[in-house]
Amino acid sequence: MLAALIALSAAMPAVAQAQVYSGLNDPALTAERHRLANERMRIQSDQRAAFAQNQALNARITLMELDARRQSQAVPAQPSYRPLYTPEIERQSREAATVRRETQAASTSQIDRWLDRAPQ
Repeated sequence: MLAALIALSAAMPAVAQAQVYSGLNDPALTAERHRLANERMRIQSDQRAAFAQNQALNARITLMELDARRQSQAVPAQPSYRPLYTPEIERQSREAATVRRETQAASTSQIDRWLDRAPQ
């Protein structure tokens, strides 16, 4: 029986056993995959940079709006006429206005320091 199998296998023509090309380890395809991955990462980096720039611009606009609101609230609307006072009353009025501005600046500087803090 064993002899018959050997004779049968020897009589059959030899079938060529060629390795099938799969292309998975082709250097050109690997290089192309790397190029595409690098391109995708570059695009993501550009998107993140644009987002960061947009956030910085929005932060600057918000700070400007806060300053504008603060200034508009700090200075009440002056009447179109102002009575004349003595120089002593004028000096006291200027000093009181200076104290009010300094007090308001001191109370809002805490917010400014928090907004100007370094990113973590």
